[in-house]
Amino acid sequence: MRDWSTLRPEQISQEMNFELATPAWQYQPGHVSMANKQAEGVAYLCRLLEREGLALLADEVGMGKTFQALGVMHLLWQAKPEARVLVMAPNKSICRHWQNEHQQFLQEHCRPPVPADTAAAGAATICGNLAALCEQVRDPDKRFFLVTTHSLSMLGDGNVEGGDAGAGNSEDPAVRAKRIADGMRLDIHAALPGGFDLLVIDEAHYFRNIHGGSQRVAAGEGFFGKAAAPLARKALLLTATPSHKGMQDVRNILGFFKDIAPQPAPELLRRYALRRLRLMPTQDNNYVTKHSYRRELAVPASFGANSLSELFFAFYQKRLGKKMGRKILYGYLEGFESLGAATLPEAQAAGGDTSSKDFHKAPDSELLSAMSAEFHGLFGRLPDHPKYDATIAKLVPRALRDSDVPLHHNKHLVFVRRIPSVRELTQRVNRAYDELYIPLLLQAWGLKANDPVAQNWKASNWSRSGFAALTREVTERYSKRGEQLEAPPALDDAGGEQPAAPHDDRLGSVVANLFVVKRNAGKEDGQDGGKEGGSERTDCANVRLRFRKPESVFSLFLEPAADYRSAGYSACYDSIDGHKSLYATAARDTRLHRHKLAGEPQPPEHYVPAQITPTTQELETAWGLIHPLLTDSEREILDGWRCRIGVAENFANYLREGFLQASPVMVELYCWFTAFRLEQWKNQGKEKTRSYDHASAPERYRMFVEYAKLRMPGSLMLAYFREALPSFETLCKKIAGYKPADYKKKWTVLTQMHNPAWYASGASGDRDRLIIGFNSPFFPNVLVATSVFQEGVNLHLQCRQVHHYGIAWTPGDNEQRVGRVDRLFGRVYKELAQPGSTTLDIHFPYLERSFDEDQVGSFVRHKHGVEAAMDFCLQDAFDKAIDTTLAPGEWKQYLRTPASGAGQRPDPYGAHF
Repeated sequence: MRDWSTLRPEQISQEMNFELATPAWQYQPGHVSMANKQAEGVAYLCRLLEREGLALLADEVGMGKTFQALGVMHLLWQAKPEARVLVMAPNKSICRHWQNEHQQFLQEHCRPPVPADTAAAGAATICGNLAALCEQVRDPDKRFFLVTTHSLSMLGDGNVEGGDAGAGNSEDPAVRAKRIADGMRLDIHAALPGGFDLLVIDEAHYFRNIHGGSQRVAAGEGFFGKAAAPLARKALLLTATPSHKGMQDVRNILGFFKDIAPQPAPELLRRYALRRLRLMPTQDNNYVTKHSYRRELAVPASFGANSLSELFFAFYQKRLGKKMGRKILYGYLEGFESLGAATLPEAQAAGGDTSSKDFHKAPDSELLSAMSAEFHGLFGRLPDHPKYDATIAKLVPRALRDSDVPLHHNKHLVFVRRIPSVRELTQRVNRAYDELYIPLLLQAWGLKANDPVAQNWKASNWSRSGFAALTREVTERYSKRGEQLEAPPALDDAGGEQPAAPHDDRLGSVVANLFVVKRNAGKEDGQDGGKEGGSERTDCANVRLRFRKPESVFSLFLEPAADYRSAGYSACYDSIDGHKSLYATAARDTRLHRHKLAGEPQPPEHYVPAQITPTTQELETAWGLIHPLLTDSEREILDGWRCRIGVAENFANYLREGFLQASPVMVELYCWFTAFRLEQWKNQGKEKTRSYDHASAPERYRMFVEYAKLRMPGSLMLAYFREALPSFETLCKKIAGYKPADYKKKWTVLTQMHNPAWYASGASGDRDRLIIGFNSPFFPNVLVATSVFQEGVNLHLQCRQVHHYGIAWTPGDNEQRVGRVDRLFGRVYKELAQPGSTTLDIHFPYLERSFDEDQVGSFVRHKHGVEAAMDFCLQDAFDKAIDTTLAPGEWKQYLRTPASGAGQRPDPYGAHF
């Protein structure tokens, strides 16, 4: 399609499919489905680019802007196979997301699919900085390049990437950044005469402050160019909030790429932009807007009888008013979000205009620190913070398993502005989950909370050494030898056993920490479980290794059924390379031999593994216990994978790591094993259990399976299995970038996700891991984030609850936050298509009768007033002053509630053909 000026969506649907569930899908004129809107978007964007050389895709959050841009890129490569395309995205995580989506688009959405091994599928090249980009474009075989927006912010520093760092300290950093960026653009033109064929800017509102004087603004002006040798022949800009702070943003964003005469924003949007509002399909085949399911909730916090802390905050509020004057602004109220704000490594901003405000101290930080120190000196502790308590009550379930509450209800996305709040909330959530875990562990060991052994563990602050003392003492009550079902497995390659940086034990769950093998750690006094190779192991860690290591018969429990339904196993290898019996290894080879997994070396046809159990008694697995408990639709998914064995094997790997490393299933499994073991110890020597005392390992395993079978209905294991099943392939392809049929995938991304709560801030090096974990049924259940997760990331597969612990800076920021979970094909999308009602819950915690309530109330009222205008990109600049004249509680009338009949609205700037 070389002539873009007359493209129509009917032609687009001949080239690509935007509705994978309908292989024969074609564009239907007049229909409002998202697939139709995406086809219209690709056609209209191509027309804009052909006519103006510049297009702004400003669809509402969660409408597939990335896919529409990929559609434009695909048509460009069809017309010009040698075309060069550059995508600039905020950070490396989002760059990798583009890379993954590109491959998925070519193989699943193109008609016909573009094979991955063809030149047309040219893999995207991610460049670490602009100097690397200048080097990579010289390779004539590369077509698609990715670089971070943040790379523009580095050019004016003293150590310039690819620039002349010796230019002298007297030169203004912004001037230096622009000069270097301009030179890099000319270098690219030397390699690519005429520049890139297409430039795509993701989250283009990062360039709204054209007069801001920052290094990024100056470098952007030099790098993008305009009239004289622009970086690209055509530029496609993507943002859901083109008028982020006010209507002047529209002209500022466009002005980076083209000389724009002064015009009202609506005229610019009509000429250059495409903006449609997201519509979600319902179970009765209607389409509704976000206002039909969004529910905003006030979460009040009060001091109650805690007069000391209330007095502290009263003095803080009084001093704050005296220090700041009558006009108090958002961002000054640090005390109502955190206490003891300290400068931490995470305080380094990671790109984005608001992140620097998030990661640095507020103007009242010194006041807060001084008052906190004074309070601590008088009373020996920091003042209590009831806003934390009110928030934790919303984030942590009352029980680990409630059959009436789906698992995804435990997923919560929490936004804060201050690093101390990130860490404090993470720690408090993990401690609250410990309060659910600990009674289960005590019960499994046959102890009550008031038992002296349990009290000693509590007195040790639930430490590893305290738990070791507990397990040793209870064991000795029933067995002088401390007999166990089998020796603990050897520790050789149990990778991923240490907590991941930067989350330390002080922030994590103390119970989850019991399951971690501490490599190269000194052995605590009285530590149970032995020490191998500088590693300390608790009884929890030993039990987990039993279910993990192939030489343990209990490793069979988490293997797939032999037929991926319910069949068990009756064989194992007696020895391989000098090892003991390898149960899980033999089970795997049995499946591969039975199903002949494509591409995998097969055992010989006469394969007969050494028999260690009677052939009449198979060893069942958890899969075999779960299969009869599934619904027909769930069993249909498993049955479909019997023809796609690679997917079934990959799913098994995923479940194994999720169960053992990243969910409360490991606590449940440990409790089952411990209670079963304790029951056998109590019955030692009795006539009815004499056969157990002398039973082989497989026979003891069968006894445990019978014990577990009674507990499987209503269990966490069953709940997580059922939750993981329907979302697995989507998680692989759309979030993780994995191939669902990659049966060798080890899912090490889950091996360090031990804690129920994790945080993401400026210095987090594990963002991809957190994104995958949060989109799975597994941990983290609670993700606490600063603005680094406000834009560009998808967190929607399991979550439909957002908490604004720290208020967003603008309504545009607020919409970006909620947009992380309010997206097509997410949890809300799926529930809307099912019978019954659903909501996307948006929580606003606040401290009653304080400036904090005034702040939240002012924001909610103002946001309510500008949301309609913001949808149409017409809002005025946001006033950050806090209105203290509102009557108590008056602002709550502006909280959004699901509006029945909130159906279709006209698109602000639609596609016209």
